[in-house]
Amino acid sequence: MDTHESYVSLETSKLLKKAGFKWFINSAYRDGVLMHQGNLLCDNFNGKKYENAALHEFFSAPTLGIAQRWLREVKMIHILIYTHAPAKWEPVIMWIRDYTVIKIASEHSYEEALEAGIKKALELILEKE
Repeated sequence: MDTHESYVSLETSKLLKKAGFKWFINSAYRDGVLMHQGNLLCDNFNGKKYENAALHEFFSAPTLGIAQRWLREVKMIHILIYTHAPAKWEPVIMWIRDYTVIKIASEHSYEEALEAGIKKALELILEKE
């Protein structure tokens, strides 16, 4: 595993779980701490034993790229990131089914912009349910 990958935040991880994210991921937040497979964790963090774990709270922690891909493939939402000036990245959320577009305020890094776009898309999904 490349430990230099950017993972979703704990807050976004919780939103992913509420929105139905169940892909096999080898990283998770255990009681708020990012952990990786082999680091006291041994299997799919979206599995039943983690959903019902009484001793610890688990939320799968995909990379930003995996969360972006899940939104595109499962929820039909594409997160686009544009830059118009140095160090200013703008996330745009596009619903593929009806081409609805939502722009979000600029962020300082690509990763911050992608995280903001993913989080906002998840919040909008949960509002509609």
